[in-house]
Amino acid sequence: MKFLDKDGLAYLWLRLKKSLAGKQDRLHGRPGQVVGFNAQGLPEGQDPAAGGGRAGGESSFQRLLSGRWP
Repeated sequence: MKFLDKDGLAYLWLRLKKSLAGKQDRLHGRPGQVVGFNAQGLPEGQDPAAGGGRAGGESSFQRLLSGRWP
């Protein structure tokens, strides 16, 4: 069985880091927010209490808080 030597491992690690560097979405928001999408289709933090992250109508979370759950 062959193993990577130190140079091979360093090369592999650099390639992995470079490949994955552009993959992570950069989200900005506050704790407790949910991820939704803006009009341009880009992800952004939304406040669930204000109805963020839902496609329309009242959210289940809002119904639960208001006492109107099922």
